[in-house]
Amino acid sequence: MRNEIFAMGIVGLLMVTIFSGCITLKKEDASEAAKERKQPTQFVNPFIGTSHFRGGHTSPGAGVPFGMTQWTPETQEYGPYDGFPPVPYYYLNSTISGFRGSHYPSGAWMGEYGSITIMPTTGDLKTSSKERSSAFSHKNERAWPGYYSVFLDDYKMGVELTATMHAGFLRFTPLGNGNLNVIIDTREKGGYVEIIPDRMEIIGYSRENGRSITPGNFAGYFVAKFDKPFSSYGTWSDEEIHMESDKEKGGHAGAFVRFVGKPGEMIQMKVGTSFIGVEQARRNLDKEIPDWDFNATKGGAKDLWNEELNKIRISGGTKEQKTIFYTALYHCLLLPRVFSEDGHHYSPFDGKVHEGVYYEDFSLWDTYRAEHPLLVLIEPERSEDMIKALIQMYEEFGWIPKWPNPGYSNVMIGTHADSVIADAWVKGIRGFDVEKAYAAMYKNAMVAPSGDQAPGYCDTLLPPGEYEARGGLSYYKKLGYVPVDRVKEATSRTLEFAYTDYCLAQVAKALGKNEDHKLFARRAMHYKNVFDSHAGFVRGKNSNGAWVKPFEPTEWYDYITEGTPWHYTWYVPQDVQGLIDLMGGREVFVQKLDTFFEKGSKEGAPNFGKNAYYWHGNEPSQHIAYLYDYAGEPWKTQRWVTEIMERSYGTGPDGLCGNDDAGQTSAWYVFSAMGFYPVCPGMPSYEIGSPIFDEVIIRLDERYYKGGEFVIKANNVSKENRYVQSVTLNEEPLDKPWITHEDIVNGGVLVFEMGSKPNKEWGSESEAAPPSLTKLRQPQNNH
Repeated sequence: MRNEIFAMGIVGLLMVTIFSGCITLKKEDASEAAKERKQPTQFVNPFIGTSHFRGGHTSPGAGVPFGMTQWTPETQEYGPYDGFPPVPYYYLNSTISGFRGSHYPSGAWMGEYGSITIMPTTGDLKTSSKERSSAFSHKNERAWPGYYSVFLDDYKMGVELTATMHAGFLRFTPLGNGNLNVIIDTREKGGYVEIIPDRMEIIGYSRENGRSITPGNFAGYFVAKFDKPFSSYGTWSDEEIHMESDKEKGGHAGAFVRFVGKPGEMIQMKVGTSFIGVEQARRNLDKEIPDWDFNATKGGAKDLWNEELNKIRISGGTKEQKTIFYTALYHCLLLPRVFSEDGHHYSPFDGKVHEGVYYEDFSLWDTYRAEHPLLVLIEPERSEDMIKALIQMYEEFGWIPKWPNPGYSNVMIGTHADSVIADAWVKGIRGFDVEKAYAAMYKNAMVAPSGDQAPGYCDTLLPPGEYEARGGLSYYKKLGYVPVDRVKEATSRTLEFAYTDYCLAQVAKALGKNEDHKLFARRAMHYKNVFDSHAGFVRGKNSNGAWVKPFEPTEWYDYITEGTPWHYTWYVPQDVQGLIDLMGGREVFVQKLDTFFEKGSKEGAPNFGKNAYYWHGNEPSQHIAYLYDYAGEPWKTQRWVTEIMERSYGTGPDGLCGNDDAGQTSAWYVFSAMGFYPVCPGMPSYEIGSPIFDEVIIRLDERYYKGGEFVIKANNVSKENRYVQSVTLNEEPLDKPWITHEDIVNGGVLVFEMGSKPNKEWGSESEAAPPSLTKLRQPQNNH
């Protein structure tokens, strides 16, 4: 009964808040639309993407935008499949083993690092994650941006979490037994705890180091403070408990403190975190949560989220669409995470403390596609700082890493920081050292990793401490492609190297490096070397120039990364027109696209899940629906983009059809719902799809962009009226299915007239197609 009372109390508080808001709105005669714009957090559901193996891989914990530490419930120590790093929270689990100060990258298959787990219990002391776990019910669980709460059934206890950039605030309310234990677990990679009773503190660190190689001095430090003195305390190692011990160090060290109280008596706990040291953790805590006012901290977190989410304002649409949209935008604003503290940062590359801004957890193979372009648009200052961080990593490590977590890893292929840098530069972001950035990009493109000519080369064969930028680069430079009989994932590498060479060419041209521009522009066409015009697909090619046999485009070959030839044949974002020509023209190109989507729609049912054709849950497919724009049939882009939005996204825990991958899958939705998408980052254009809201207002940062705001209106839009009839830009007809970055950041109004039947003439002319290398036509302003 008491757990129901706690849950009813939380719900009651919510209802009072909402009711009070309604009274205020009525008193001020404010519109419902104005209310929605002011409080977009009301449409965020942090539980979206928390369910099933190939779901979002997200967690519903409390944090702030780009926060260094997220505070999340921990329901599992191991992933849904053994051998994969476990996301802290899995919706289908029924017990909670603690509340983690987490650095697990949202939506990714990477690792946890520098974290601690905190678990409040009553009764006998149990320290192992399994024994201390408590059952819970989702009906007694609440989450919104910056806040999480749950009732622990076994302990009859309410738990609430909120957060700041570097600190967390927890409060525990035991309703059955007032005597409370609070357990701190530094997890299994080694740690240290020290209890300071007269200060009501516990300090320490965790050595957990993610899915990466880090220096020997790497640690996540913490200072935990309580608002009441301990009645007793002790430490533990593995499952051995040491009463009245105040220090523990070792493989799995932990601490506990006990409080004697009455049922309903609340205990509060604040935790500062740092990667620099304990004293920095203390400074972070004292600066960000100076008082014991939980509601003020919670309110501050919510205000930060509303400020960020309000950078894109929407009107119209269904409640479900609004929830999916703002939850997607919320996911886009979690990573990369801030890693600097008071203007300094610990480097997980050289083990030193440096000055300067720093970010971590760049899932670059995923996020260069839409996540980073979205941040360039709505978070230009952070985008600039993220590039500064990548350059700083280059200085500390000698390379720009491809997936820092937090140190370097050789996860995924290619060097897509090249794309992130080029995209920001061509879109006007200038506040970073572009010469130094180009030097790092040039090294990626010209210096092969150790031993990449050894037979069967792949990143897992590299000696410990060796870094792979572009594995197979030696062959790529010599042959114009990466051969299958020498290097794993060879065909995908060739295609991705060609695209990032295009990105280098753009920066080289801007810097007046003409010979480099010619070199990389030529290499950007190397995709042609792995396209078999007879088969009509990209495929594996041996070092002697012979195609690998047998060949079936639906097979999952090891020369394709996480996919089939059907998936990767379309990976020529820099030269879609060139790909059309290789296939034999627009008609053949469109017919092949039709087959790809029709079969993917059936074989990937119901949500375009994993299959040999269109697979929305993995990144290589995500731009492909927009390729109809290049082939004279943008109405088919409109058809498939809206169908993907409807089928691949939802409002439940299974509302993401694949891993969110640090915000990329969510960023696809944000762009697509607004009505356009960046097919080729590094080229300042966006391809038009089908908007789903009556109005979208993008608020532009006037320190970077002079336009103030960009407005997208979709007249007569509905689920049935998904087809574009006509478009105007600033009251002038727009007959092209694309716009430029300059069109957006100069400010203005893009108006769609929508209908239930496709206008097959709009945007169909060959000269209306978006820019490609083969056309030698760069985007021009549409004004």
